[in-house]
Amino acid sequence: MRDGGRGQAGAGGEFGGGGGGVEFGEQPGCSGLRVSRLLENVRPSRAVAAGSAPNALAFAGFAVLPGAPGWAVGAGPVAAMPVYNLAETVAVPGREELSVALAHPARRGRYLAVDQLSWSIGHAVAPGLLTALLDHGPAWPWLFLFAVSLAAVPAPLRLERPAGRFSDIPSENGTLSRG
Repeated sequence: MRDGGRGQAGAGGEFGGGGGGVEFGEQPGCSGLRVSRLLENVRPSRAVAAGSAPNALAFAGFAVLPGAPGWAVGAGPVAAMPVYNLAETVAVPGREELSVALAHPARRGRYLAVDQLSWSIGHAVAPGLLTALLDHGPAWPWLFLFAVSLAAVPAPLRLERPAGRFSDIPSENGTLSRG
């Protein structure tokens, strides 16, 4: 895993100022093993889809904060961040497994390089894109992330029956059949 098994959200997220913030960054690290055990018999594509739904819910929660009353602006991130972390804890192992399982064995290094490159491109493009969306209003970046996450719910399920020349895709959680 590219982030030590902690999930994309595992880098930490502090809300509040002056050291009085609430740290949610260790949630994926603490619960990751338990969640992995619960998802042992779940196809990776389904785990990714299952993680995208709460991700969309968390982004929707962040999107409504600009128009929320004052008490909700403080409570909203505290409620939405654990949902986001749970989504990442559920989805990241499946995403990592899919990136390996869907690659042709002879070209796996190239496939994984493209996977890493896609994350790098996303990290490079995101600040400009989200800043441009922020120019239209404080909820727009969150609405965009909500829409992308919602669209990502059915997308990995299409990988369960991909068309191709390989009869099956070996996976740690069973074989994904093609056909």
